[in-house]
Amino acid sequence: MLRRLSIKIAIASLTFLVGLGAQRLLDYFVTDELVETIVTCSDCGPTLMLFQEPKLVPPAVHSCGHFVITVSDDRRLFLNSCPMGRLGDEELLIGELENAFRIRTKHHVYRRGMEEAFEVPVEDRIDKTVYVRAGRSLSYGEVQDMIERLKAAGANPIGLVSDPPRPITDY
Repeated sequence: MLRRLSIKIAIASLTFLVGLGAQRLLDYFVTDELVETIVTCSDCGPTLMLFQEPKLVPPAVHSCGHFVITVSDDRRLFLNSCPMGRLGDEELLIGELENAFRIRTKHHVYRRGMEEAFEVPVEDRIDKTVYVRAGRSLSYGEVQDMIERLKAAGANPIGLVSDPPRPITDY
């Protein structure tokens, strides 16, 4: 009986160590540094693009794979820090988003809280959240045109992210 108990304890300990080792391997290989090296969706495995979490400050948004599109003052486009062309020529950006949305649909990557909302069609439950951060020197019309193209590509919802307020300095 003591022998049987010691075998069970040994098996449980071994199982725990294997699980701990597997978790350490996942933590080592799945890091932000690995995710941030992505150039485009088509250059990497689909799962890397699914779980990229942008660092939005402000606002502090808890997300799992939202996309942040930045339009700089000189009209350059960035998708989560990756260059995607220029404003007025959004083909690369739109193509990357459509590809990411296809991958998310294929792998059933739902928005938070929509995993079990079975009354909502699957297409409406997929996480297609996009944030737009535009430079202050751009006109409203230029940004609105790009937002319309994002909507046509399937992005929903689309949020606007403002730059943090500039500190007031006394002269």
